[in-house]
Amino acid sequence: LLMELLFWIISLLLLFILNPSNEFTLCILHNLGFSHCFGCGLGKSIHYFLNFNLLESINHHWFGPISVFIILNRIYKLYIIKYRGV
Repeated sequence: LLMELLFWIISLLLLFILNPSNEFTLCILHNLGFSHCFGCGLGKSIHYFLNFNLLESINHHWFGPISVFIILNRIYKLYIIKYRGV
């Protein structure tokens, strides 16, 4: 539980400070030469959403803002399980 909790917190922090103009990507499909996949732009979308730029976030990927709330919900549930014993 602790490892997953730390993973999600660190992931959101890294996406918050991500430089969206950087061409570096962790996407396996992109690195294999595919030009597009269903997740393209999701990391940039989350970055823009975390930096309060909703329009740019939706322009990169419509699921970005929704995914932030899903991840925050998961962090909350893991925290409750780990530290509140529920």
